[in-house]
Amino acid sequence: MQYYHLCRILLALYNPGFPGIAKGPRGVQEASRKVAEEVRIGVREICGIAKSNHTVVPAWLLACRAVAVGAVWFEEEKERREMLDLLIETERVAGWPMEKVRRECERLWGMEEEGELKRE
Repeated sequence: MQYYHLCRILLALYNPGFPGIAKGPRGVQEASRKVAEEVRIGVREICGIAKSNHTVVPAWLLACRAVAVGAVWFEEEKERREMLDLLIETERVAGWPMEKVRRECERLWGMEEEGELKRE
């Protein structure tokens, strides 16, 4: 199921027939909203599958890849923190380096150097 959701994410992000482009700015906004929601749903599903199978390391590694691809579409602080925790835990348990992905997520989300989200 994780690969199914990953394929849906990639198809949403790299759709060559980007629906709505011919409909002007409103069409582009609506299409962008749909892409964002599709990506968020997919990343949530993939991460949920990994967390429910905590002994299956490949599931965690794929979840980290999904986070790397879809991080830019997440706006809620709670979800961002959960994704960072997943990256940290994967590196701790699997020994797979996730620091680069974690730092990129922090940069995308405007985190301070201490690793805390900026308060608005």
